[in-house]
Amino acid sequence: MKVVFVVQGEGRVSSSVPYVCIGHQYLFLHEGFNFPRGKYISRLGLIFFTRLSCMRASKKLALSFRKMPDDLTHNIKVVPPLLRREVKRLKASNGNYIHGYMVNAGFGENIFDWHKNNPQVPLRFFWDKKGAEIETMIDSTLSFHQIDDLTH
Repeated sequence: MKVVFVVQGEGRVSSSVPYVCIGHQYLFLHEGFNFPRGKYISRLGLIFFTRLSCMRASKKLALSFRKMPDDLTHNIKVVPPLLRREVKRLKASNGNYIHGYMVNAGFGENIFDWHKNNPQVPLRFFWDKKGAEIETMIDSTLSFHQIDDLTH
């Protein structure tokens, strides 16, 4: 499928062109997605923002590592994440640490707070924090690494 985005004056999207939204957040709108308990107000805000971002979409592609049926009621197709060929060719290896990445560097504070209570657990996280060094070593068990998506 070819996706074309056309903007007509004043930021309005042409209704004659299919408007497709792609992102992990559209899984939040899927009838089979279960939120964890608690934080009801935060959840409402998240759902509101997610709906706002795809208001005129004719289709939503929800990125998920987990297989789920499509949600035809909400026009959501569940697809695997968009991964580069280089990532798919990598060989997995065992390590004695928790590895993760965050698309919002603000979550680094949450990781740091958790680490203060669990300093014995090695953590290696990737982030896109503006102005951060290529590697930020907090201590011997916590490090943040700048995501480098421009050189490949």
